Amino acid sequence: MPMRFVFGGYELEPEARTLQHQGRRIPVEPKIFDVLTYLIEHRERFVSPDELLDAFWSGAHVTPAAVSRTVQKARQAVGDDGEHQTVLRTEYGHGFRFVAEVSVASEAAPQAPIGFRTRRIAATGVAALLLVAVVAWF
Repeated sequence: MPMRFVFGGYELEPEARTLQHQGRRIPVEPKIFDVLTYLIEHRERFVSPDELLDAFWSGAHVTPAAVSRTVQKARQAVGDDGEHQTVLRTEYGHGFRFVAEVSVASEAAPQAPIGFRTRRIAATGVAALLLVAVVAWF
């Protein structure tokens, strides 16, 4: 079942790889989207820059400054800024943490319409039950 994270007028859907704000789609680069999703999924704790390096830049020569820039772009995508940090908080020596209140919603898969054959079988079953009831009555 697809899942989405809802916070402060934003909706992030990992499977669809979309971020929306009040129904309007926000374009986000793939790496920034992935880091934002990771931080939301691990929102119960601070995520260190080294952990993000290992998760998203494994084997690449990337500096911690590149991680900070990516988090800054993620922060901008969700309308946060470095001064107030109401969505993504940076704590030096600990890392980054998604601090906005999040609700997780699962979308139910749409149900297939009942086909003619299914209705015919159900009607036949009801008719058979009625016939049995009438026979039993007499």
